[in-house]
Amino acid sequence: AAARTLRREDLRPDADDVPEHARQFLARWNDGRFIHGIADDEAFLERRLAELRRDLASLAGAERIVAAVHVSPAERLLPVVPLSGPVPRERYALAFTRAYLGAGRIGEMLEGIEGISHILCGHTHVYRREQVGGQVWVNVGSSYTHKQFEILEC
Repeated sequence: AAARTLRREDLRPDADDVPEHARQFLARWNDGRFIHGIADDEAFLERRLAELRRDLASLAGAERIVAAVHVSPAERLLPVVPLSGPVPRERYALAFTRAYLGAGRIGEMLEGIEGISHILCGHTHVYRREQVGGQVWVNVGSSYTHKQFEILEC
């Protein structure tokens, strides 16, 4: 449905991969199709967190660190959808996608680390900016057709 809405034939799924009834949904996650060797989401996240810890350790003593991750590291950067009660029909797709938009454990690790001034992410295509203690958390919010910029003076 998204490819049809955007008139992007190059984004249409392979006919043998997606049944017709599934083409009515606005979004589809292709992780299972393109990311190989992931049998367990938690194990995958643990590996990414270990890599991020190593990267941050290599920056010990840096005056300023800007952390950039792809998915949202915290609920506060996700698009707003009612978390309880009925979800309006026009928000169904967004409510469904919240399960795939981030990993709060990333934010738990980054929050309050000395030297990190900014935490940047994307993935949701919806701009959000929050001040958390001495850190600025930004979901840049660019989409395929609209670009949003965050300028940092270093």
